Amino acid sequence: MEVISVDNQATNKIKEKIWKVATTPKIRFFMWRALSGALAIADCLRRHGVNVPPICQLCNGASETVSHVLFECIIAQQVWLSTGLPLWPVYAMHSVSERFAHLLKLMERQDLDTSVREAIPWLLWEIWKARNSTLYAAKTNSPQFIVATALEEAREWLQQNLVAQQDRSRSLNHFSTGERRWSKPAPGKLKCNIHSSWIRDSFHIGGAWLLRNHLGEAVFHARDAFLPMVNRLAAELHIILWCV
Repeated sequence: MEVISVDNQATNKIKEKIWKVATTPKIRFFMWRALSGALAIADCLRRHGVNVPPICQLCNGASETVSHVLFECIIAQQVWLSTGLPLWPVYAMHSVSERFAHLLKLMERQDLDTSVREAIPWLLWEIWKARNSTLYAAKTNSPQFIVATALEEAREWLQQNLVAQQDRSRSLNHFSTGERRWSKPAPGKLKCNIHSSWIRDSFHIGGAWLLRNHLGEAVFHARDAFLPMVNRLAAELHIILWCV
């Protein structure tokens, strides 16, 4: 039987928490990959036999590890310092899992700025994106721009997520109160009902329409699946246009 080390057990517990973090699926997956040492950086690539320079190509001052890229490189340090969050000492030695554990605890602290602590996953993601755009597109990224982008992206997603939760709550209330979901049209008239489905975790959408007469008999109907949409409102609009 394989024995799992204490460090790996701790990392696995953090990974479990990652899947419950309030952020987009792609950022949760990115965080999980970072904890798993599965990012396309020098340290990870060299462990898999890829012969690349071990030094960080941004600062040329240290080995390019996950911890260095997300927390210790010059740009990453400036981003974290500008947030005002109570972080680890700059030159302290901490593992990636310890840093992630600390960040997850910060997200739960009610005494911190809500907009900043909720944006922590997006800060990690934007640091990673900034690193890639600098290396592969020669783009200059300022720490202030990275933080502002992360805050805005987090605010927009959390707002959309809240709307989606309210929609689900209203739907549940309709069912629990026994409210009628369909009223028949006048004799000789037809009525078309439209339904859209949007899955938050994968952005997949589906739609259907049903045309019925005043007796409730189906005259025509159709349903289909479509390309992913970024939010529920866009999905609903797409389904309406499809029906028209």
